[in-house]
Amino acid sequence: MPDAENLVLITDNSTTSQAFIKNLEETELPIPISEFYATDDFDAWKAKVTEFQTSADAIGICLYHTVKEKGAEVS
Repeated sequence: MPDAENLVLITDNSTTSQAFIKNLEETELPIPISEFYATDDFDAWKAKVTEFQTSADAIGICLYHTVKEKGAEVS
């Protein structure tokens, strides 16, 4: 990612991810993160990845353990 200028991160909406995002927001990184997106809904996750494909240089996927399809009981 040497030429990346616009990094976005997508993650599940777990307490672990929330703490991770908070930590990153307080950390100076070599590439600024322009957006953090957290969700547990698989359809919303897929839609956001599709959106990011045209608006970001790189997509970072952090955690996905709590992402579920609608109506599903397990990830």
